[in-house]
Amino acid sequence: WRTPKGSQLRHCAKVALAAVVAYALTLGGRNDYALFSVMGAALVVGGSVGEDLHTSLNRVRGTLAGALVGAALAYLLGNSVWSLGIAVGALAWLSVGLGWGAAAMRVGIAMALVTLFTHAADAAQYGIWRVLNTLVGVVIGVAISRLVWPIRGHDEVAVAIGRALTATTEALDALAHRAETAGVPS
Repeated sequence: WRTPKGSQLRHCAKVALAAVVAYALTLGGRNDYALFSVMGAALVVGGSVGEDLHTSLNRVRGTLAGALVGAALAYLLGNSVWSLGIAVGALAWLSVGLGWGAAAMRVGIAMALVTLFTHAADAAQYGIWRVLNTLVGVVIGVAISRLVWPIRGHDEVAVAIGRALTATTEALDALAHRAETAGVPS
C-alpha cells in the first residue's frame, strides 16, 4: 500500500468532486437516475484532458447506441435470448465497424442489456433519462478535469522526457565509473 501523493492525490480529489457535483445537480425527483450522472462523471476524469475527452466520447457513443438498440429490441422482441444476442452482436458490430473501440462497445452492451432485462416496460423513458444523466455526468467530469488541477498531455510528456534523460545520464555515469574502477580507459 502506498498513500497517493501529489498528482495522484489530486486525481482522487477530482474524481470525488466530479461525482459529488454530478449527484447534486441531478438528484431531483428521480434519484435512481442520478447514479448514472455520478458514474459518467467519475468514469471520464482521467489522467489528462485529452484522455478525458476520448473517454467521455466513448461513454456517450456507447450510451446512445446501447439506449437505441436496447429500447428498439425491448419493443420488438422483449427480453429474450434473441434480443440479447441481437443487442450484443449489433453493438459489437457498430463499435468495431465505426472504430469506436472496446470501451464504447462495453458501455453500449451494458446499457442495452440493462434496458432489455430491467426496463423493457419503460425502455424509452429509461433510455432518455439514462442518456441525459450520462451526458450531465460527462460534461461535469470534463469540466472538473479542465478547471480543477488540469493535467496537459504536453506537460506530462516533457516531465517523462526529463526523467528519461536523467536516468540515461545516471546509467552512463555509472557505467563510466565502473569502467574506470576496473582499469578500462573511458
